[in-house]
This record gives sequence, C-alpha cells and structure tokens, in this order.
Amino acid sequence: APNSESTRPGKRENVLSDIILAVMANDDENRWFRKLSKFLVDRPRAMTRFVNLYMISRSIAKRKLGEKPMSLTFQKKLMKSGLLFESWPYRMSWIVQIIEDVLEEEASEKQLGKYLIGMKMDAIARQDQKERDDSYFYHAGESLTSVIRKCFGTSHNPGETMGHIMSRVSLFEFYDKISRALMYSPPKAREHISRDGDPQMFEQLLLEFDENLEDMLLLSDFIPFDFEEPGRKDPSIMPFIFNLHRHIVERASKDIESIVIHVEDIGIYAECGDESNDTIGVESEVGIGKKWKITYEDKALYFRKKESQQTSLNSNGNIL
Repeated sequence: APNSESTRPGKRENVLSDIILAVMANDDENRWFRKLSKFLVDRPRAMTRFVNLYMISRSIAKRKLGEKPMSLTFQKKLMKSGLLFESWPYRMSWIVQIIEDVLEEEASEKQLGKYLIGMKMDAIARQDQKERDDSYFYHAGESLTSVIRKCFGTSHNPGETMGHIMSRVSLFEFYDKISRALMYSPPKAREHISRDGDPQMFEQLLLEFDENLEDMLLLSDFIPFDFEEPGRKDPSIMPFIFNLHRHIVERASKDIESIVIHVEDIGIYAECGDESNDTIGVESEVGIGKKWKITYEDKALYFRKKESQQTSLNSNGNIL
C-alpha cells in the first residue's frame, strides 16, 4: 500500500542509515552512532547526512595521517564534531573563529616582541615605549589573548602559551564563559542563532564523553592545522571537517572585528548575566574565587565616544 509503514520517507531513511552503518562502520562506530542519534531525534535525513559526512571525514583522515593509526578517541571526537557543525553552525562558527583569532593574535604579539628585542633599546627607551603603549588614546579594550589568560590562565604559569591553555580547556567551558556572550553582539544575532538546533542539546553534546576514551572535546581539538604544536597525542580535527559553513565563519570574523571587548574584575562573587544583557560572569583560575565579567560594545560607537571625551577635555583646557 502507498501509505504503508515501510514506504514512509522517515522509515526509508532509517533503513538506509542502518544499511550504511552495517556495511561501513565498525562495532565502536555503530555504538557511537546509536548513542549520538538522540541529538538528531525526528530528523532521519539529517542522520543519514551525518553518517555520510563522518565516513568521508574518516576516510580522508586515514589517508592524510598515513600509517599512523587513528585512536578511538580521535574518531569519536571527529564524529561528535561533525554533528556539532551540522546542527549548530552559528555557535560552532563563533567558537572556531575566536580560537583562530586568539592564535593569530599570539603569533603577532610574539613577532612584535622579537622586533622590539631586535631594536636593542636601553632601559630608558623601553620605559618610554611602555608609557607610549599605556597612554595610547585609541587603545580598544582587551585583546582576545588577554581574555583567554584572564579566564583560563594560572598564576603559577603566567607565560603559558595559548596552545597549552587550549589543551586543558573544554569546549563547553569556553562556550559557557566566552563565546556564548560574544556571539550575541551582531545586530541580527538572534535571527542567526534561531537557525541552530536546540541550545540545551548543544550543551549536552559538548559535555558528552566516555570515561574509557577521555573524549571530552577541548579547544585544542579545533586548532587550525598551521598552529598545531608538536607532541600532540591526536591531531586537530579541523582539517577533516567538511560541513563547516564558511560564510558563517567569515561573518563571525567580521563581527568579532567590529566589537570592543572589556573584561572587568568583579571580585569574589557576582551574579552572571544572561545573553540578553550582553554580559556574562566567569570564574578564573587566577586567584581563588575571582570572577570576571565580559562585556562588549560596537567599535565605531566606542571610538566616537572616545573622540567626544577628548574634545570635551580639550575644550576645558585639559589636553592629554
């Protein structure tokens, strides 16, 4: 019969997924697929696409990594990452773009440091340079590297690299403390976010892990290939993600560039704001119980406000 259970589209898609899994996936992957299928409930076509994307990613990873065997942990993370990019493209685009921007900023800071050292300035010249940096009128808020250090750095290792910090910070922590606030900065943020899947399911997937595999997703799993540090147990996942929405990532990059970020020390206790207030309180490991509040404002408005303040000071005869 045309309307029989076996001919319904959803039923056919489920059967197709079962066939793909039986033929192409090993026992571990079959178990993971079925466990993660709850994040695609009532979306059989999305499940089929998810399975196909993973199979492609796994195949490319095997070819690119050569003889080095892929660990089960890497494969499980690769599977979860594909699902995250498929169902929550806006949230994931902001996360990976901030990660890339942070690493690029750190590289620029290192290059500038080498340049200043190469200038062989004496103590007086260095002090003059520092005073110029501190008094720079148009300095705009916090750098992303500073935000990361304040939120996740440690007092016993203040010079820790971004790569090392990212190797111990989970994707959930980063989303919860930083990107969840900043992703609301664009004027049409709520419209874009509405196209993502269920936000609670997103957080559940970020927190999903197998104790035997230790497969909690970390920031270091999403480091661009060019920034990978030697000695990693497993490679970055990013070169093997093929459902990354480039136009959303590019838009996130422009949106991040258009805001000024402020990080305020709000003491031992403070209530966390929600997204509607454009602020969020975060706990830092630098100091017991210390909390930081992240806020942002439009960069153009920020500079106009600065200019207005400067004009006001000059009109009163107080020239900086």
